[in-house]
Amino acid sequence: METNQNGEQQPDEQRPEILYPCRWEYKVIGTHREHLEAAIAAIMQDQEYSLDFSHASSTGKYCSFLLTTTVEDEEQRNAIFAALEKHSDIRMVL
Repeated sequence: METNQNGEQQPDEQRPEILYPCRWEYKVIGTHREHLEAAIAAIMQDQEYSLDFSHASSTGKYCSFLLTTTVEDEEQRNAIFAALEKHSDIRMVL
């Protein structure tokens, strides 16, 4: 148990244990299918990955892909997420 700033007991935050290396999935959302595919390819460069079209919105404005790759450690996992999130053709990463 941890104590908060008011002196109240609170349960420890539980982070899931991730054993590396492991397969990791990112849901990548954007507005143009071809732009998303190109952005992901540029970010992943020579790293092996699979990319599966996931969904298109009913209006056709947004689409999503499931990006799956092997990450060696938390630093690499977070770096890929950050690079995806920063790319101008990508609207959201989950």
